[in-house]
Parts: sequence; structure tokens; C-alpha cells
Amino acid sequence: PLIKSGGLDNLGYSRRCMLEHIDLLCEKGREKDKAREMMQDSLFGQGEMELSVHLPIQDKEEYEMRHLLEYEYECMGIYISAHPLDDYKKQLKGIRGIVKSVDLESLQFGSLCMLVGKIQNIKRKISKKSNKAFGTIDFLDYGGTIELMVFEKHLEALEEFDLQEPLALKCKIEERGGDMSVRILKIMTLEQAMKQKPIQAELKSTQSNTTHLEEEIIPIDMRPSEIDACMPLCVVIDESCVRSGILERIKDYSEQHKGERELRLRLKHDELGYTFVSQIRVHSSIKEAFKDLEWQETGDCVK
Repeated sequence: PLIKSGGLDNLGYSRRCMLEHIDLLCEKGREKDKAREMMQDSLFGQGEMELSVHLPIQDKEEYEMRHLLEYEYECMGIYISAHPLDDYKKQLKGIRGIVKSVDLESLQFGSLCMLVGKIQNIKRKISKKSNKAFGTIDFLDYGGTIELMVFEKHLEALEEFDLQEPLALKCKIEERGGDMSVRILKIMTLEQAMKQKPIQAELKSTQSNTTHLEEEIIPIDMRPSEIDACMPLCVVIDESCVRSGILERIKDYSEQHKGERELRLRLKHDELGYTFVSQIRVHSSIKEAFKDLEWQETGDCVK
């Protein structure tokens, strides 16, 4: 799971390479523990001890992004590197009335809406009364995963679609026993949905008509303000910058631009470089004070 979820990406090898050499990695891990144990009583075993392990393997080309995302979802139930819908944002912008599954509760009963996502799983059943097929689908969109009821006509329609591709579901929000129920009216490809007459999802009367339902879509449903609060910020410099006193300037400015982002420093060295993690927390605005420097988000910064 650590390899599939990306937890060992900082080793410098592709996930494909590590999975194909997983037996060797485990063996080297055991050898490292044994060597550390042997050195405990020696001069080198006093205090903190750093132990490097050579891995006699060559890196391999990484899996396709779709494959990586499947592994991440398998291990953690969420997507980290990207989202399966990211490659379809251009088509999504051409479909009106899209609502994320997490926002369905905010819609009025009787309102029409469009759900866009991928079917993760289909569970088929047979009704004892009518002997007709029905079931549920696990539908994944930018809001998460929702379970939707489907009937015989829907199951038959799904057989005509490529379930590896996203689908658009035209739905109606209904009340059933005092609770919200989502009824699927039509299943379409994204191209078909783009040609549909625009529909406007209606919010409950207690909420404003200016809604966030069609905001710009960000993977893992994170808003920019939330990203700024949790993602480390990395500044990239070389040895000449260190000699010029840039570190002191950055430290001074960090007092004026305090925030929640962990400040990291990457020192360029040959093609690799080294990354240092500080205890300083800054706001993204610090980048404006050092526009001539290279700044990276944590996803681009290798420890």
C-alpha cells in the first residue's frame, strides 16, 4: 500500500519500478535493520546514526496516470496525484447544470440537475415481486462517491456505454419519506450532454441563488484558501544565492508574511539537489517579495 499510494515516492524510483522489485526492497530493509542492530554497541552506534542503502535496480518508466489513480483509490479511498475527471475539464465546461454529489442536499425537491462522473461499481439485483432487474451504482465525481438507484432500463442503457469514460446523468431531486432521493432521468456521454438544453439547478429557498455549484473544479474538492493553508511552499536557490545572504533575507521577510504554509528550501546541486524542511510557517504572499527566485509547490519539491 505504501508504494501504490505514493508514500515511497521520495525514494526516487517510479511506483512501477518499486512494485516490480518489491521482494528486493523488503530484503534490503531487513538487511538495513540487521546492520543497524550490529552497530548499536560500536562507536558508530552512539547517538543519531544515518545509514545509506544501495539499491541495485534501475528506474523504469512510470505507469500511466489512470493506473496510478486506481492504485491510490484502492489504498486510500481518495485520489492524491490527480482526479479521473481532470482530463475532461474542457468538456465539463460545456455542460450546464452540473452539480457535485456533495451539494445535492442543497437543492429544492423537484429541481433538475446534471451529475458528471465515473461509475466505479454496479450491483445488480432481481426484484422478488416483479422479477425485474434493478440495483445500485457507485458514482464518482468531484464531490466524492454517491450510491444511486438504477432500474432495468438504466442497466440496459449502461451496457451500451464505455464505463471507462465519464458519463453524465440527468437527474431529478425528489422527496421520499421526508428524505432526498435522486431519480435518474437520462444517461449520456459527455458529448451528448453538451448538446442538451441547459438546465438550472434550483437551491432551497433558505439559501442564496448565487451558488458555488459551478465553481472552478479543483481535485479533491480543495479551495485555493484551503490549499494555501496546508501545502508546503519550497524556494529553490543555488550556492551563489547562499553566499549572497539570501537566507537571512528570506528569514526576515517570513516574519512579515506569516501564515500556515511550511517553508522548505531546495539547494541545487548537480542535477539532484537537497531539500531542507524548516519550522517556519509563511503565507503565499512571500513570493511577491522574491519574484526573482524559483518557487515550487510541495508536489514539485522532492525531499
